[in-house]
Amino acid sequence: MVFYKANGRGVALAEFTNREGRFFQDERYIFVVDFNGAMLAHPVNEKYVGKDFYRIKDSDGKSFIKEIVDAAGNGGSCWVEYKWFNPATKKEQLKTVYFEKSII
Repeated sequence: MVFYKANGRGVALAEFTNREGRFFQDERYIFVVDFNGAMLAHPVNEKYVGKDFYRIKDSDGKSFIKEIVDAAGNGGSCWVEYKWFNPATKKEQLKTVYFEKSII
């Protein structure tokens, strides 16, 4: 939030999407979705940016972005687990994301 407020939306979203940037460390990174589930920033796959993820499901059928957006709509933060394909290992893995609602 501090970086976003200090640098503005455009710079912040570009930096969050930058795989070589300060917000990408190993398998820890920031991604940003809006309240409709549209991906605004993602450093692992830039092709995700601008896409609707609201109805995306993991291999178990879990709508994890919907769960995140719904939790944010209720004013909170949450931890969400889901399964996702790891392009480096070529295997599915369990992932955990922490989400906080931000209105900027």
